[in-house]
Order: sequence, then C-alpha cells, then structure tokens
Amino acid sequence: MRGDEFFTIAKQAEITGAALSARAGGAMVPLAIVNSAGSIAGRLKINGIVPRAFPSAALSYWVAKDKNGQGLATAAVADAVELATGCRARH
Repeated sequence: MRGDEFFTIAKQAEITGAALSARAGGAMVPLAIVNSAGSIAGRLKINGIVPRAFPSAALSYWVAKDKNGQGLATAAVADAVELATGCRARH
C-alpha cells in the first residue's frame, strides 16, 4: 500500500522526472495508460532494456483501483509489446 505522499503532485513530479531521465538514457520507456475519455488510468513502463544479440526487457504497470476490469491494462500491455518489438525490428 502506498502512503499519502505518493499521491502528491510533488512526489509524482519526482517520479516522472526520474522516469524521463531513465528514458533519455535508454534504460526505460515510461508510458501512460489512458481510458476512452483520455484520462490517465495508470502507468506502464518498459525497463531493463537490453538491445543486443538477445534483446530483453521487463514490463510493469498499475491501474487505478476504480479503473480495474475495463481491459485497460490488457490493451496497454498489447500496445507496449507492439511498440517494443517494432523498436527492436528497426535496430
């Protein structure tokens, strides 16, 4: 369970800044999970990216409790896999 600080604007700005720095270094791809109304429902990240002879990565995500059961994570994971394999094909 996350403490109240996690949900503050300051903490989210800190987390987002760290994610963008990791992306700039090629170590992670941070993504947002959005619902059909365009609201952020969660986050997904592809991290531990190893683009060499045997490419690999890890994927993690979370979806807001009130957005569970809507297929958002399923669709987001499918999109992330497509994005990752498409990037790999270009290298």
